Amino acid sequence: MNQLSCVVVGTGGMGREAMEVLRAVIAHGAAYEALGFIDDNAALHGRSFHDLPVLGAMDWLLARPEVGVVVGIGAPAVRSRITEVLRQNGNPLPTLVHPTATVGRGVTLGEGTLICHHAVLTTDLVLGRGVIVNVGAVISHDVRVGDFATINPLTSLSGNVTLGAGVDCGSGVRVIPGVTVGEGTILGAGAVVTRDLPSHVTAVGVPARVIKTRN
Repeated sequence: MNQLSCVVVGTGGMGREAMEVLRAVIAHGAAYEALGFIDDNAALHGRSFHDLPVLGAMDWLLARPEVGVVVGIGAPAVRSRITEVLRQNGNPLPTLVHPTATVGRGVTLGEGTLICHHAVLTTDLVLGRGVIVNVGAVISHDVRVGDFATINPLTSLSGNVTLGAGVDCGSGVRVIPGVTVGEGTILGAGAVVTRDLPSHVTAVGVPARVIKTRN
């Protein structure tokens, strides 16, 4: 069986969590090999995190289009930008699901999406490219999540919710059934979203209210 050699971009918390997912799927028989990390911080080059080396910056990776890449960056805009460079370069972008996650029937996961420990995706839902579903998040039936959205730990999306591209849900967010959140919107930790929200705003609180509008 041919193995795909893979690296994780980013050595921060999300990068190290992404590596844990990669190692877990390898342990359960997936045909990947974990090579190490990529980080543009030159001071980290040559260091190791959990026995895996920081191999270099993005130029190391761009010289090796055959290497698979998991983009372990939490910020949606940064993850989107890096992913587009890698796609243009031809690097494979595997979709990873941690073995402890639950993924039901009728679930579609886009290229490069990462499903972390103990997440639950129930049934008949669609996640776009490069989405991160972090530890213990719950996504219910008929949800639609746009490209590069970040769903942080213990967030809950009820049925028929729609998140636009690049939405960033803080930890413990709750979104009630049928709500739509526009692209690029940030939901603060613990927010309870009870009505539709426009694109490119920041909303916090219970119920969530808009506190900032961004261009």
